[in-house]
Amino acid sequence: MVDGKNNASCYYSRTLKKFVVKVNEHASVWDRRDSAIDVGKELAINDSFWLGHAEYDRATLRLVRVEDDERIWP
Repeated sequence: MVDGKNNASCYYSRTLKKFVVKVNEHASVWDRRDSAIDVGKELAINDSFWLGHAEYDRATLRLVRVEDDERIWP
């Protein structure tokens, strides 16, 4: 999840290769917490990814559990 310029929280869809506003079948979901954290860490430092998504604030990147919005990382 990241915040956009308008502070709306958005979820990244690896299928659609873009951020989506609502959690749906396209939002990226992992079965294992470790896997999600690994992806989050890689994404946080991926400059080329963020160049293509300048409307989103990299500093607000966080992983949350969809069921209850508990923050998983960082």
